[in-house]
Amino acid sequence: MAAVLCGLAPALHVAKTDVVTGLKADVQGPSDRVRLRSAFVVAQVTFSIVLIVAAGVLGRAVTTAVTAAQQLDPNIVTARFDVEAMGYTAGTGPLFLRGLGERLRSAPGVVSATLADQVPQRSTTVGPLEVPGVAPPDGGEYFATNWNVVDRDYFATLRLPIVSGRDIANDEAAAIVSESTARLLWPGETAIGKVIK
Repeated sequence: MAAVLCGLAPALHVAKTDVVTGLKADVQGPSDRVRLRSAFVVAQVTFSIVLIVAAGVLGRAVTTAVTAAQQLDPNIVTARFDVEAMGYTAGTGPLFLRGLGERLRSAPGVVSATLADQVPQRSTTVGPLEVPGVAPPDGGEYFATNWNVVDRDYFATLRLPIVSGRDIANDEAAAIVSESTARLLWPGETAIGKVIK
């Protein structure tokens, strides 16, 4: 509808124009009206380019600010790889990863090493979370949450402080939740010893 309305005025103007008079005027050179119209077009294009550049700069600044807040210590090295693409199966993949973790921990110059399904800034795995005795919002069956599967020493390696409780021990099935999650699920209580599914 906006395109029709915007195109209607120029179309009506062209329909009323006398072509013969317009051609005679062009022979004599462009009129002031044509020059003014051309100046407006140039100004509009220039202003549009300035707005696009400003939007790009603003977008980059926002992205930089968000990633800077989530940035890891610059001395921490992260790497991503896909064990299935490397030919490992569901049975051999975990054995390879466990051996890789041990080799990394014993490598010269390595202070600590860990493995995780996702790097913290790229944690995009979303899944259902059930909490016995806590009803999800809006009558849903479960909470939708970002989660990550991690190996021992994860928080120590990434230098992420644990506010309450302790890190995960070897081969332990346990969960560590963020402060905001603990406040949401158990307001006024400690999250230590609580059960989630």
